[in-house]
Amino acid sequence: ARAVWWFVVCHVLGVACGATWFSTVCCNCGSTGNFTTIEQAQVAIRDIDRGHYSGAEVVISGTCELSAPLSLTAQDSGSAAFPITYTADETGRVVGGFGVKREQVQSTTDPSVFKIDFDSVDVQDMGFFHQHTYLGGNACVNLYLENITGLELVYWPEGTSLLDPSSWMSFARYPDPSVNCNGYSSIKAVLQSPFLEVDSSTASRLSAWQEELRYNNDAQAHGYWNGIGWADASRKITAVFPNGTIGLASALSGDVEPKAGGYFYTYNLRSELTVPGEMYLNRTGRFLEFIPPTSLPLPTNANATIGYLSMVDVLVNMSNVSFVTFSNMELAVSRGAGIAVTGGANNTFSNLKIHHVGTMGVNLTDSDGSRVINGLIYAAGSGGINMHGGDRQTLRPSSMVAQGNEVFEFTRITACYVAGINLGGVGQIALDNHVHDADHQAFFLQGNDHSISNNIVHDVVRATRDSGAFYMGRDWTYQGNRIVNNTFYNINSWFDRGSAGPNSVQAVYLDDLASGCTIVNNTFRNITIAFLLGGGRGNIFENNVIDGDGQGVVPGPKSITPVFFDNRGMGWAKSSCDPNNPNSIEINFLKRVPYNKPPYTKYPHLADILQDEPCVPKYNSISNNAYCNILGNGAFIDQSNSTIASWNSTNVGNHPLNASCPWAQA
Repeated sequence: ARAVWWFVVCHVLGVACGATWFSTVCCNCGSTGNFTTIEQAQVAIRDIDRGHYSGAEVVISGTCELSAPLSLTAQDSGSAAFPITYTADETGRVVGGFGVKREQVQSTTDPSVFKIDFDSVDVQDMGFFHQHTYLGGNACVNLYLENITGLELVYWPEGTSLLDPSSWMSFARYPDPSVNCNGYSSIKAVLQSPFLEVDSSTASRLSAWQEELRYNNDAQAHGYWNGIGWADASRKITAVFPNGTIGLASALSGDVEPKAGGYFYTYNLRSELTVPGEMYLNRTGRFLEFIPPTSLPLPTNANATIGYLSMVDVLVNMSNVSFVTFSNMELAVSRGAGIAVTGGANNTFSNLKIHHVGTMGVNLTDSDGSRVINGLIYAAGSGGINMHGGDRQTLRPSSMVAQGNEVFEFTRITACYVAGINLGGVGQIALDNHVHDADHQAFFLQGNDHSISNNIVHDVVRATRDSGAFYMGRDWTYQGNRIVNNTFYNINSWFDRGSAGPNSVQAVYLDDLASGCTIVNNTFRNITIAFLLGGGRGNIFENNVIDGDGQGVVPGPKSITPVFFDNRGMGWAKSSCDPNNPNSIEINFLKRVPYNKPPYTKYPHLADILQDEPCVPKYNSISNNAYCNILGNGAFIDQSNSTIASWNSTNVGNHPLNASCPWAQA
């Protein structure tokens, strides 16, 4: 009505008044709106005479249950003069699932277990359990684009919030993670891949599993099969033998090739449906059973919604769309991403609550100037925010921004290399974010000229080894990146208990000759290692403060040596940087860009790297850092000044704090 009134006035006057075209969408809310679906409003906006308006705004009320992704294309774009906004009132939310009523939930012979029969709720597509395989750190970013989950129940009774992880559902699992923080079985021996001998505790369950596999062909296993702790994969369990052996659907190789000491957990086994908050999917029998979380009992009202069965692959899918904003709404329940954007420019995602999605919360690819700001992203299957764009040949920045977001528990399904915030390409910006509580990385970086500043990072890399809260590696040309004014704390792994060594975790990890990174004015507290410099060149670690004490996953002082610096390119990793090796990773990556021509000549010592002892970790500066509460002999760095100088790098002005550390013990 508001838009029509303004249109009449403008028509009478014969001028464009610049009013915003305004409409409402009322989804299942029982009140009057202009439209009953978002798609109807989307079509109406396409037909607007944009000469009469300064933009369009759609306000959503009620719960909009999507049966297919909300798809926007170039014809749904706004412009600088005509921005388009989709927002919501206090009741508005978008879910990619089928709402299940209490009356559709059946009892079972076990009073704690309830059942949803898919025939009675008319659910046809049950999806599948994706067999995720680790592909290497850089290639793993492709997982952001995969649909890796099938159908699951997001238990969400009316009037409740799902911020508390204790209220979330997961597939019935062994070992149960609530029993111990690790929650993993171990590989005793590899018989002949894919057949594995398991530990005695797991072996005691196998008789029950063997019987179950007669009618359940969807038992799954996920783990760090190699034991290295930074590569995970999942496989279907196809055979179980009571003598202590399990068989997987297919062999695993490379960094996930099973070895004695590797660790894993099994899930979606009916015999392990024992703990509140667990579910079990039987696709053959077309039903799902579950035990409600203790904190959220089943509603008693027969017509009340108890939760949603995930149905759509992605909630919002945007292709070549520009100047569109989604703001102030809740988006939840999908098998893939929450929001996926490819192409276009200058889109904004503001004050969104995104949760219980199968892969990442927001995926921005080649969408220059787009922003994710002040959002809350949690319970994502495989990562929080992905930003990848720009041109690495010309170093044209994409300038996508993630600012003011809280991102946590984003490794619900896949653990490794699915970061809280991923920056790829050229010129992405992450600032003022709070990233915490995840199995692997908070930040993963590829490319050039990215900025990570004023973020708070804690309680990540908690279930991995040889990993970093911030991680980049294996490419000399990934230069110009800055990590400034961030706070890292409680960076410890459940598995290594604060030990410093080859398998420990660190706050900032420059792996395998990573170069040209600036790390300044950061704070590190209760960490195992603050900074690991793995043989790279031209890195700056200056004016940081490191306090090894604090209260984290493992209480007490942690840092034995805050900084580790090695020359791996001169030793075990020499083949990766040897110009005479045709299979050298670094040399082949160097050739992907014009490293010895403008604009890459702005990076010092890169153009002539092949003539300048490329395997020697030259031109690094580790200086003017302050530290306290360091265990052992209190050494700041693991190398002597003379050794560092022999590499043409510097270690000067680092000093213990004379006064007490600035953070008091709790």
